[in-house]
Amino acid sequence: VPIRAIGQVFTMNMHQDALGDYRMVNSVTALVPDARIGWAPKMDPTCELAGKLGDMDASGHTFTYDLREVEGGTEVTQTYEWMSVKDEEFLKMFPLVSEEQLAGTLDRIESAVS
Repeated sequence: VPIRAIGQVFTMNMHQDALGDYRMVNSVTALVPDARIGWAPKMDPTCELAGKLGDMDASGHTFTYDLREVEGGTEVTQTYEWMSVKDEEFLKMFPLVSEEQLAGTLDRIESAVS
């Protein structure tokens, strides 16, 4: 289902070597067609990792992608923000995604749309 509105929810299967496989439920926080998309993930309470985290609130961070047409393509700026994380134990884990992993995400997006 295409993303059409702020507040829309979608799930994403994830994997990190340290955590294994898990699933995130994402709420769209920003949407300007062809210019911006952002979402706030939280752990899917039905996945195995959620049980291992116990009472930890794994939410409060966001990912936002701003797109700008430039000569020869599109410039993408990715913002990874965790200022709204409220759970102190979860906050100690940040950044969850390294600068190299963020760059890898942009590389995979480029490959997918090229």
